[in-house]
Amino acid sequence: MPIIFQHQINESAKLVIWHISEPESFFTKAIAIKSVITNETKRLQHLAGRFLLQILEPDFPVSAIQQSTFQKPYLPNNEFQFSISHCGDFAAAIVSKNQKVGIDIELTTDRVLKVADKFLSENEKKIFSNSLHPFDSSLKTLLWSAKEAVFKWYGEGGVNFKEQIQLQQLNENENTMECFFSKTNQQLIIHYRQFENLWLTWVRA
Repeated sequence: MPIIFQHQINESAKLVIWHISEPESFFTKAIAIKSVITNETKRLQHLAGRFLLQILEPDFPVSAIQQSTFQKPYLPNNEFQFSISHCGDFAAAIVSKNQKVGIDIELTTDRVLKVADKFLSENEKKIFSNSLHPFDSSLKTLLWSAKEAVFKWYGEGGVNFKEQIQLQQLNENENTMECFFSKTNQQLIIHYRQFENLWLTWVRA
């Protein structure tokens, strides 16, 4: 079973990361749904993400998932709050029974260096240039992933990553990052983990 990380956050929330090495038939048989996505890689990722929801909650009604106008998957009865992410050969999911959640996974690449100015404010550059870690592609990938997790947690679109998601500092002993989300005037805690060149971030509030 290619689970590379599974975490029971508390009594009502949990998450998992899966390394996708199975054929599409494995997932369609396991969750008994079909995907209309034409791209083979994206279809496999889509099915794997929904499969993970049932890994976390065996009674999760994956067939009832709908898509909001902001492209956020949700359950009409809000039985579970959940979020899914995929990147390359990896998929991740988080499920909570009582809090909104957002999850993101990202593989570290140098491409993030070319777009960092589009999602990092000048203040964030100063803060993280003075951190204990080199301000390189790995750290910038973490910061991008953190903002993606907040965006998915919010789920209503229309977010300016550079101005409205304000990352403040790393708390390395706790694997957390402080963040102010001005769109809702909320202080958030982003949790993170690193698995070689793969970053995982999640938010619940």
